[in-house]
Amino acid sequence: MRHSELQELIGAYADGELRPADRTRVEEHLKTCAACRRELEFIREVERTAETSPPGPDEPGYWDSFPRRVRAAIARERAGAPASRTAEVKMFQDSFFRPETRTKARAVLFPLSLVAHAAVIVLLVVLPLLQTGELPTVEVYSAFLAPPPPPPPPPPPPAKRKASRTSTRIKRVQTQAPVEPGRLVAPVEIPEEIAEETLSDIGIEGGVEGGVEGGVVGG
Repeated sequence: MRHSELQELIGAYADGELRPADRTRVEEHLKTCAACRRELEFIREVERTAETSPPGPDEPGYWDSFPRRVRAAIARERAGAPASRTAEVKMFQDSFFRPETRTKARAVLFPLSLVAHAAVIVLLVVLPLLQTGELPTVEVYSAFLAPPPPPPPPPPPPAKRKASRTSTRIKRVQTQAPVEPGRLVAPVEIPEEIAEETLSDIGIEGGVEGGVEGGVVGG
């Protein structure tokens, strides 16, 4: 059984209302728990006080007239002891307002302190702002009104190959040794670069020279 459950059974244990099994558990717990023993002693002391106190009045109308009798007793105390109204209880003494001393000196010094603080603020803050002097010129540019930068120039077109390179290649073929009449000539292998060139790249000069050379060799 937990401690909280045993603690709830202490009152019934003091009154003798527990079963034998629960009573044994509470007695074993009281042997080891000092807090529960103090609580049991407090309950028994309250019971002894109630047993030894005199019984309450049982006259008819006693409790009905109780509020009226209390108000009458309070009125008699106030009328018979007027000085008791000014008596202060010790625990409430700190709650009463007490006027501070030297109020006249503080009333004079407070405005003077305000004037002194205002003068310091004027000297340190306002005067430096009034002394502008030569201020630098500030130019403000708006990012929304500025024109966009010009586009970059296009790249230059690739240079065309000149006909001089082709004519040089053809001249290398023309500078061969003369062929004897009646001798067979093996076909000349034309490079792929020359074969892919158009007539406009070769030029009229190359076409004429090639035709003349071909006619001579064939004859």
